[in-house]
Amino acid sequence: MGTLILERAPDGPIRRYGKHFQVFHIIDGQQRLTSIVVLMSCICRLLWNEQQFREMAENLYDKFAAYYKNEVDRELQKLVLGKEDNDYFWDTILNINPLNIDPGTPGQRRLIHAKRFFNTKLARFSTQEVVKFADEIQSRLLLLTYQVSSDLEAGLIFQTINDRGKELSQLDKVKSYLMYVASKTSSTNLSVTINAHWGDLLRNIADIDPQQDDTEAEENRLIRYHWIMETGDHRAYQIHREVKSDYKLGQADVIDQATQYVRNLAETSQHYLKLSRPSRTTLFIGANDSIREEIEYYLNCLHRLGTVANFAPLLMAGLHTFSDNPELFSELARYCYLLAWRAYRVCGRRADAGVWELSRLAHDLFKRDLEFSEIEIGFKNLIEGYASDSLFELNLRQNSRHYLPSSILLEVYD
Repeated sequence: MGTLILERAPDGPIRRYGKHFQVFHIIDGQQRLTSIVVLMSCICRLLWNEQQFREMAENLYDKFAAYYKNEVDRELQKLVLGKEDNDYFWDTILNINPLNIDPGTPGQRRLIHAKRFFNTKLARFSTQEVVKFADEIQSRLLLLTYQVSSDLEAGLIFQTINDRGKELSQLDKVKSYLMYVASKTSSTNLSVTINAHWGDLLRNIADIDPQQDDTEAEENRLIRYHWIMETGDHRAYQIHREVKSDYKLGQADVIDQATQYVRNLAETSQHYLKLSRPSRTTLFIGANDSIREEIEYYLNCLHRLGTVANFAPLLMAGLHTFSDNPELFSELARYCYLLAWRAYRVCGRRADAGVWELSRLAHDLFKRDLEFSEIEIGFKNLIEGYASDSLFELNLRQNSRHYLPSSILLEVYD
């Protein structure tokens, strides 16, 4: 079943019951190993109450779930998942008497789906067939192992060993390259920064749509929007290639630049979550209620118009720059909505109309290289160019199914 890439945990072995239990971090092979453990835990549970197979069930539990000697020692849980999923993994999958808890994250949903899948398959077999199946898994299943010496070495091989499976997201590839840079430069600082921020970054992405199991599309959008903020270049989609080009080995300041890039990307993931789920509980907590309602209204309007992608880099730059000024951010969101409604919805402009100008504004705002008055000028120029007053009024009348009285038309226009 392929190769497991492991890294020995730096804290050394755990000493309990007169034994040494060595701990490893799994660099590659988490999904395969988790699937095996889920399957064996289902088999173990089937056999646990069968007196003639109780000893076998205890041995399986000790090998695949947690150390067992007359009782369970969870401190010696054999496979430990990420902190947001591990308690669920223990309570609903590994526990001898599992709880019935609704999953709360994409990882938890995958775990419970796997358990149900295996239970459905195993229900077709007799107990004797399940016993034979468990014996065959233990005797015939083979995993090769390769042990790396550090996080830095792990970064060197992560992308290569995953190229044979599911396509990596741009986010995965960027992380892989940055870990490679850290390894080649022996930069512990860059490696630590990546490890410190990447988990929170992925959780922010997962929280955008908790019911969504695959977040690759969101990962690709986030890293592209962030790249537009960093560079103003809206034409780049293969962001990992852009990062490789901009953060080359041999540059005198590559470590400092790469480290700051990771920090900015992690912060941007928070802004992307807020933009994607514009609730009053996450946007400008402590600000005036009316301002928060305005912001939420404009962002929801952009979502309904389906034009968020054009404005996302600029709005996230606004959340970065106007973090202490919700009034200015509300005005920015209003301009975005005004352009979206007039140019794209009423005047029928192409979906990418004005994207170059919006990307430049996003970059300049993120770098704090322009005043808000310059943003206003930029939007007024965009509105004049793509949805001038005369063109907007003409299209508004033509798009109306019935003639609008002048008083209503002017009210809508204003």
